[in-house]
Amino acid sequence: MEKILVVDDHYAVRQSFKLALSGEEIELVAVSSGFEAVELIKQTDFSLIFLDLNMPQINGIDTFLKLKEIQPEVFVYFITAFHQDYFHQLIKLNKDGYQFEILIKPINDDEIIGLIKSFINNSSKVA
Repeated sequence: MEKILVVDDHYAVRQSFKLALSGEEIELVAVSSGFEAVELIKQTDFSLIFLDLNMPQINGIDTFLKLKEIQPEVFVYFITAFHQDYFHQLIKLNKDGYQFEILIKPINDDEIIGLIKSFINNSSKVA
């Protein structure tokens, strides 16, 4: 079973992922901060992470770098309504060889399910 982590400081976003995936055979863990995500990934391997960019205390970019130190192979979708604020940092990550995708909020249930199923199908072909 795939394990997916959602990191977003907004309860409604975490709940939307839970509701969208409630009928799927996917283990979903949702946390509200980058610090929680970093501690969690030290103990658990995830197949996929959905990570908010604009969070208090530790933003998505800094969280991403810490997560990649611990689990370099995990794929990350940044989810945000503020990608312009992080544009230069995202360009630098890309130039540094990091792979990720950006999703613009709001994200609906069909998009969530479609992205995850596509990721699972593509990763099973590679494995």
